[in-house]
Amino acid sequence: MTTISRLAQKFGLSRSTLLYYDRIGLLCPSGRNESGYRLYSPADGERLEVICAYRRAGVTLEEIRAILASAEQPQREVLERRLKELGREIRTLQKQQQVLAGMLKARASGAPFSETDKELWVAMFRVAGMDEVDMMRWHREFEQRAPDDHHAFLLALGIPEQEAIQIRRDSGRMEKDELPSTTEQAKGKSMFIVSLNYVKPLEDVELHLEAHVEFLRKHYEKRVFIASGRKVPRTGGVILAQAESKAALDEILSADPFRKNAVAEYEITEFIPSMTLPEFASLIPG
Repeated sequence: MTTISRLAQKFGLSRSTLLYYDRIGLLCPSGRNESGYRLYSPADGERLEVICAYRRAGVTLEEIRAILASAEQPQREVLERRLKELGREIRTLQKQQQVLAGMLKARASGAPFSETDKELWVAMFRVAGMDEVDMMRWHREFEQRAPDDHHAFLLALGIPEQEAIQIRRDSGRMEKDELPSTTEQAKGKSMFIVSLNYVKPLEDVELHLEAHVEFLRKHYEKRVFIASGRKVPRTGGVILAQAESKAALDEILSADPFRKNAVAEYEITEFIPSMTLPEFASLIPG
């Protein structure tokens, strides 16, 4: 039998993750020692290995629980759903590939980029399934491979000289996994600081930590959250967010497991940015 700490270490997980899996019935220990501490059997370890494999494949905890509860129908439905999602992602990437291949082919033939407007090119990119991040990555590749042509292309779109220079600078700074579009999307939205204060012991907070992290990740993907972290000392947390209104943000936060399970209280403060670092200038309302 293995303790919770050793099992967590073996699979590169946190102790709080296994506590959460126990709480939701996904992975319950086979027994406890005389002191009441959890003990896991080899079979429990095998079950956790399966859980980790599904998580790496992008399957949610709820779906994993359904798969493990029944070996046939739910598993097939979940895997088919994931297969469809992957198919859509592949088709989007293929559209992007077609657009870029066409541009490269035209450039290889020696033909200059036709003069058109910025809105048309952006619309073409969006039809190809590209978002703000994809566009910035495209600019980055263009800048790295052919900076003079990149500049000429931007001017051909009717973009002013200074704006073209700024686009080139931004694309040159962008690293592989950075998401500069986060601040760009702040335009037209209000900025908020969310202060979380724990109202229950940390043991209770830990039980809901894994679900809370999933909640955060979901809204980072939606560009609602910009930054977050724990307070020091650990009495709560802070979230920097953007939303249409305070009411809209409060509705989003109502789904946070910390709030649903009453382990933390929330204080939302709206503010208007008036000064930032240059790369976050778009956070300032214009």
